[in-house]
Amino acid sequence: MTSPKFNKLAFFQKSGLILASLSVFMIPAAAQAQDDVAFSSGSESYLLDWDEYAEVGIDRNQVNTFDIGSGTVNIEFLNPENFAEFGGATTPQINSILNGGNADSDQSLHLQIDPSDEISSITMKTNFSDFKKSLVDVSFVLYDIDISSSNQWQDLVTVKGYGKEAAVVNPIFNILGDTFETIGENALSGVTNANNESARGNVAVSFRGVSGFDLVFADGNDLNLSDQTSHGIGIGDIEVKDVPEPTATLALGIVALATFSKRKFARD
Repeated sequence: MTSPKFNKLAFFQKSGLILASLSVFMIPAAAQAQDDVAFSSGSESYLLDWDEYAEVGIDRNQVNTFDIGSGTVNIEFLNPENFAEFGGATTPQINSILNGGNADSDQSLHLQIDPSDEISSITMKTNFSDFKKSLVDVSFVLYDIDISSSNQWQDLVTVKGYGKEAAVVNPIFNILGDTFETIGENALSGVTNANNESARGNVAVSFRGVSGFDLVFADGNDLNLSDQTSHGIGIGDIEVKDVPEPTATLALGIVALATFSKRKFARD
């Protein structure tokens, strides 16, 4: 008994159809995988370097737009009336006063507050737009989180990111200093004093897969003071890692391969 003749054309036609169909399902899966992996291979890194904007400055009363790489970083402040002066200028200011002990040439974003009561604060809202991905990976260093040696003020910083459908994303803290403690998953509170030139109040902050983040700077609540005196923190350069969208070229390549195979064996 002889076996049926193998039909190469039909085989590759069916194979091509199957591969093309599978590729449709592979694209969303790849998208999900890339959204869940921070600092993926092939990512592009951009830096919002405060040194480059020292002359232009930053406005506490409007949205500030910074173009970096292929995208835009937008920063605005809520409750700007709670900002205080330091060195003769009202913050926020770009300077080297609170830069974690780095060289004077390495400037940071200086926030100084003097709220009218213990529940007041300022919020720095930062969002990322027009990058290759709707969600990006973000990192920066906070400087000089501490408490007054004479118990006149206490730093309290809360940070939270926003991911898919505005879901809250908690930060990842890399503790570099010893003058503060973490509270829960997203807050830092000063517990001892550090001078302005010290690195003891430094902490690295990073987010995985966010469209933006909020940083709330407030009076700490351990001193039971109704009106704390002026105090400040520094925010280092903001790094953005932009991972390209999942490659639809994978699906297109499979379809192309199937089409090529069909044509090749059609000629055989």
